[in-house]
Amino acid sequence: MEGQFPEHAKLHNTYTGHAVVGIMVDRLGAPLDFMVLKFTEKSFADEAMHVMQHSDFSPVSIKGLDVPGRLEVTSKFDLKYAIRLFCLILEQS
Repeated sequence: MEGQFPEHAKLHNTYTGHAVVGIMVDRLGAPLDFMVLKFTEKSFADEAMHVMQHSDFSPVSIKGLDVPGRLEVTSKFDLKYAIRLFCLILEQS
């Protein structure tokens, strides 16, 4: 699932930011728990959490064995980059 740039951030003239989400996974890679660890703007944290809760994960492997573990995923948000990417896609059509 791909995230969206939060409207709240745009309304408050915030054009870049990030959020870090910690995820506990079982030995099969199924997520057990999510926690926002850091963020620059709460709307970035909310969007990152939403995306992580609808994502699939691989198990953590140690010496070839799948084990429960903790992942940290950083989501970066950049409105200017998103607009540039959108324009590039339109030009290719």
